[in-house]
Amino acid sequence: HESIELREDTINKGSEIVEKLLGSRLPFQNSQAWKHLGWESITNFYFEKIDEKEDYFHATYKTEISSKGKIKNFKEARKSSLEARLGIFAGNLPLPYIPLLVDKKLDPDQKNDFMEKNKIDFLPSEKNLISPQISFAEGDLIPKDANSQVQKALKIKFFHPQNLSNLRLRAILGLEETNEPVPDGVYLIKDDMGLGGIYVQGDLEEMVTAIEENFQVVSFLTEQGCWILKFSPQKSKTIFSTPEEVLYYDLIPLGIIIVNGKINSLGGGVMDPSGQAILVTEEEIPSILKGASLTIISSDKITLSSHLIHQGVKWIDKVPYVKDRNSQLIIFATGKDFLENTAREGKIIIDKDSPQEIKIQASLTATDKGFSVEGKGKT
Repeated sequence: HESIELREDTINKGSEIVEKLLGSRLPFQNSQAWKHLGWESITNFYFEKIDEKEDYFHATYKTEISSKGKIKNFKEARKSSLEARLGIFAGNLPLPYIPLLVDKKLDPDQKNDFMEKNKIDFLPSEKNLISPQISFAEGDLIPKDANSQVQKALKIKFFHPQNLSNLRLRAILGLEETNEPVPDGVYLIKDDMGLGGIYVQGDLEEMVTAIEENFQVVSFLTEQGCWILKFSPQKSKTIFSTPEEVLYYDLIPLGIIIVNGKINSLGGGVMDPSGQAILVTEEEIPSILKGASLTIISSDKITLSSHLIHQGVKWIDKVPYVKDRNSQLIIFATGKDFLENTAREGKIIIDKDSPQEIKIQASLTATDKGFSVEGKGKT
């Protein structure tokens, strides 16, 4: 029934299908400010055409992104724009629309040899107007390192572990520029252009994700104390609480969390009256805010202790129904120290004391020893 309603709305040049796909009302608007800089953007989609078939349809929308930014007390603003096309399929799609993807980078001759050697053949069908296809990955589908994410989080142009000295890292973190090792703790990256990600030096005893009104909360517990990050994509505000002070920003950070150490416990929870994030294992409580995007990367092993559930997601027959979701959670155990480039235990573990029917709604990647479940009878 929903497909029929979306088809009718699209025929009438509506944009409900775009809003359903992206999980937000149109137009998309965003504005941020940092010190003497301010910028804003607006994104909209305009119907162009619809190609209707009996069991599905293909809609095409023109995408327009307009942005401008200026320096405080300057009259002139710099403007830029981008136009693109968005194609959306809905309904019961023919299988050929989803190519067979092979995780290999091959030249044309090697591709033919690969198909012959593996006896891959596509049978034609009178019902399908397009032919089945096979695609070969241009790069690794499963990443071998997190260099690009570390680069973004630290707001540096190029990242190679062997080139990241203590002196340079201390400068990035806003510490005194010496050759002394970075003290264990949690650091919010910032520069003249805004906020970056979170960098954690040392092992985390516990990391808890939670939702507090319109804020995504991430709590970091270490031997040195507790740090709490709160940010609201809707309000464009960030609150960063450290053991010494509370910092406020009228913009949001990158949702990339780099932990140069182990995460001994990761799970969802709630905020208690004292303002602390408490891990919850007895209940299935959403802890990833709708609209939030989190990438959690550890150089060592990650232990999952409780549910990690997105806000607004329906679970039907133990499967997450994600149609209206626009949040994202990525968990990556790299197995390599970000400073020394030495091997670590890149592994993701379901803890033996975690819920029996644990729900982890995330993309999980472990480059070394993979994924394991401790305890019996877990699903």
